[in-house]
Amino acid sequence: RLNPMSYEDATNSVVFSRTENNDLVYVLLNNISIGYILKDKIVFGVSTNNSEIDIRLDGTEPIINGQHLFGRNFFIEYHLFSIIKAEIENKNTKNLLDNAYASIYLPFKKGDVEHDISQKDAIKMGFGLRFKLIKSLNLDLSYNRYLNSDINDGFYKGSLQLGVCFLL
Repeated sequence: RLNPMSYEDATNSVVFSRTENNDLVYVLLNNISIGYILKDKIVFGVSTNNSEIDIRLDGTEPIINGQHLFGRNFFIEYHLFSIIKAEIENKNTKNLLDNAYASIYLPFKKGDVEHDISQKDAIKMGFGLRFKLIKSLNLDLSYNRYLNSDINDGFYKGSLQLGVCFLL
């Protein structure tokens, strides 16, 4: 999966891209996920999405993505309605529910800057929809946020991502 477009919830604004460095190679290499699909219900794998928080000091504007925490994530995605989809008769509803998933991201590979935030505190959880475009190409729309708002001074720092999935 490749998620080149990301909108992050930062205070009262929405920020495009993860960094000020919009170099195409950097954006592509830091937004790739590789996973394995198990029984059409569970996807697990590794993602290069960085875990970052804002630097917020009293009396100043926050520095969005000012502190790098972790460089990689393990992830698990579970297709939420895979159990009940056989009972649904409407084909359109069945297709939509078949593509909905919940996800959890566990970070690893601590960044170069020393910090006291644990992997447990930086766990992200979210949900998404995956739409089939052609045979092995899917469009992926997902939202995730930190479970613990304390690491980002009370803000959960949600991220809406749009990407494409290639099935091999």
